[in-house]
Amino acid sequence: MNNNNLQDSGVELLCTGLKNINCKLEILSLKNNCITEGGCHVLAAALNSNPSNLTELDLSENKLGNPGMKIILTLFENVECRLEKLKLNCISITDEGCAALASAFNSNLRELDLSRNQIGDSGVTEISSLLRNSQTLQILRLSDCSISEEGYKALSSALRSNPSHLIELDLTGNDPGPSGVKQLSDLLQDPNCQLKTLRGLGFVGNRTGISLRSWIRLVTSTAENITEFYLLLFYMISGEMIQCSLYHPAEVSNGEPPGLCLFFFFFLPWGTQNVISTEGDSKMLAPTASCI
Repeated sequence: MNNNNLQDSGVELLCTGLKNINCKLEILSLKNNCITEGGCHVLAAALNSNPSNLTELDLSENKLGNPGMKIILTLFENVECRLEKLKLNCISITDEGCAALASAFNSNLRELDLSRNQIGDSGVTEISSLLRNSQTLQILRLSDCSISEEGYKALSSALRSNPSHLIELDLTGNDPGPSGVKQLSDLLQDPNCQLKTLRGLGFVGNRTGISLRSWIRLVTSTAENITEFYLLLFYMISGEMIQCSLYHPAEVSNGEPPGLCLFFFFFLPWGTQNVISTEGDSKMLAPTASCI
């Protein structure tokens, strides 16, 4: 029911069905429906009255704010709550909402999306306290959350203390800086780290102070664990032509697939082309992928 401008009044009508004991709904997606704190009250009441079947809830792109999020988190207080996926992308929460989430976290949750919320480093610190204790969370999305070096430090520290569960981490659109990259590099080289997919180490105008070749060395040094790595190049670095030798797809032996895929997404000035040279070849702008 995404993108239907339901508003709070529409949610109230929907909730008459959700309260029905015969309702066996498992996935509820209400993305971009102009739902506010008022709609959250009605929705939480309905779901708390019949919570045992719902496993996925998406309230992304609604005007919940911290108050609305706190109301939704009351679902976790119900012992019958079975939510495994909670998507709260772009709902105008801050570190206050993250603190509430860390306090209310449910042991069933496998996937959490807080992308496009201005939670900053203080919010990520709250999420990191959650990561230190979670035994179930496998996928965490924090793209475009205004996270900088301190936030990366908190995340890396938490995942080193409890490394065995998270398999996918999305940090697209944040700015780690040199210190944040170092923290993440150390984490990825920890033999106990179980991350399989890492998204969004942005090579943004070389603010990190790290060359493209160094990025690739970082990834290849962690090939034992990482199977997918997404690297975004937002624009050409002044005075530096982006040319880097990329590995050709590995030959598949004994039916086994290559161990690591590197995904490069290029956002460069208009008219720029042929900027990536592979071994004996020149690639046009992509997305392009290389396997090693």
